[in-house]
This record gives sequence, C-alpha cells and structure tokens, in this order.
Amino acid sequence: MWWAVLLVLASGASGRVHPDPLRPVELACLGGKTIVGLSEDAHLIRFDGTAWQKSALTEKMSRLWRVPDGRMFASDRGLVVELQEPDRVATRWSLREDGPLRVVMLKHQMYAASVKALYRLDPAGTVTFEGVTPLDPQGPRPHTPPVLLDSELGTIICTGSSATEATPIRGHCSGPNGHRYSYPAEFGLVPWPDEEGKGTEPFICSDVVISARTHGTQARQVSDGLQVGRAALYAQRGSRCLSNGRVFLVGRREVGVFQLPGLRSLWRRPLGGRGKVRDVALCGGKVAVLTSPSPAPVLIDVPADIVGK
Repeated sequence: MWWAVLLVLASGASGRVHPDPLRPVELACLGGKTIVGLSEDAHLIRFDGTAWQKSALTEKMSRLWRVPDGRMFASDRGLVVELQEPDRVATRWSLREDGPLRVVMLKHQMYAASVKALYRLDPAGTVTFEGVTPLDPQGPRPHTPPVLLDSELGTIICTGSSATEATPIRGHCSGPNGHRYSYPAEFGLVPWPDEEGKGTEPFICSDVVISARTHGTQARQVSDGLQVGRAALYAQRGSRCLSNGRVFLVGRREVGVFQLPGLRSLWRRPLGGRGKVRDVALCGGKVAVLTSPSPAPVLIDVPADIVGK
C-alpha cells in the first residue's frame, strides 16, 4: 500500500494539470446582455458563450440583486456594490453589519436592509442609517431581511419562511399602512415538503404582486391584495417582470411568459431532460439554464415578440 500513498503525495505536489472549471451557484443578467454568476468561492464570473471566465473583481459576494430599473447589485456581510460591468464596480458601500443584507429600491432610492436596520445607499458611496427595518407588526421577527416592495400606496412588506422546519412560517405579504391586508406567499430559507424548490421572492409587476403559493403562482392587486390571476407553475428564483405588461416565470420543470394581470400563458418551454435545474436567468432574448452537474448553462431562445424590448 505504500506505493499508493507515494502516488497520492506525488500527484498533490505536482498540482492539477487540468483544474476543475468554474462552477456557478447563481445566475443573473448584467446590463441586459451579459450572463454572470457567483462561483463556489463567492466571486463574480461571466459566461462568454462557451465557458465561464473569471472577473477582475476581488470582492467576495454572497448574493446578486436585480432592482426594478435593471441595475445589478451584489452584497455580502457588511458590503454592497453596484456592478457596472463584469470587471468594474460603479460604487461600493460599507456597512457595520455581520448578518445577511437585502438590497431594495424605494422611491427611486437604493437601500440595504438587515434584519434590524435600514440604510440608505447614497450615490457617493456614503451610508445613512434610516432607522429600524419595516416589519409586519402582527408577524414574528424574521431570520432574514424582509422583502420591501415599493408602491404608490406605501411599502408592502413580505416576510419569508422560517430558518428552521421546527418553526414552520411559510411566509406572507402585508399591505401598506391604511391599506391593511395579508396573504400567504411561499419563499424564504426552507423548501417545503410539497415543493421541490423555494418560491420566488415576491415582486411587483405592473399593478400586481407576483408570488408563489400552493403548487402555483399568484398575482394579487397592490391596492387590496385580492387575487386576480393564477398560473399552474410554481415560480422560483429568476422570475421577473417584463416591460410589455408580461411576466417571466421560472418553474421547477419549465419556464414561461404570461400576460398580466390574469397570468394567461403566452409561451412555455419545458426544461426536462437536462438534469436538475439549479438556477435560471433571462438575458438578451435567451434563457440561461444552470443544471447539475454541468457548469455551463444551456441557452434557450425566446421569441422577440414575446419578451419585447
């Protein structure tokens, strides 16, 4: 057996001739045309059409955030950056926070929310403490920052699922002050037994809020929380609003474009036969699908008249 040990030591000393390819754990679309991702070592990488390439950025990032106006931000504990290009950061903000952060846009102003505090991210790179993070007064304190949705009526607060299955909080959204309503929305840290994945974080599209709920996707009016549409597709991460009164939804086994507000199906494409879907991003008229175990995304063309500009 001694020769086997020597062989292992020799191979380790010589180093790897062919290193493993960069493996993304998250996909996003930067600038409307560039597919980017976060690697397993928490760095930004970009897809050149055939393979993943390293970025020149040295910052570690734990999450990518796409805000309603299309800009891309990345966050880590105590750090938020705005990504202008795969190798360029527009602005950096440093916060005195050790926990997870959520980047949100309220009244055309950028904020970073922790579980307890809300910070305004000023264009010059300065940070202003705005107070306590808005929470549903009737709900429990969440383990992660809530989703804050900007509307003309005020801020809609969506709290995600609990951090442990021992305290099964499935998540819910609550209407702004003066327009009180509440309804279930399944998203957060815990994939529920009846769903293979986690639901999309709720987002506003036109005048409705899109969220996952009980084997499907619901569209509820911003004004009163009433359900006005439903699709038999459990929307997950990568789902987002389109500019032509439509919404792009990512399901466990398919993607589709739906008309608002009723979520009438306009285009659907199955994702079966390519392995387990890990993440999906719509970018430049193509759907990038990250599956296991392949590190390179599969690209699916979307008709131009479906996605619009």
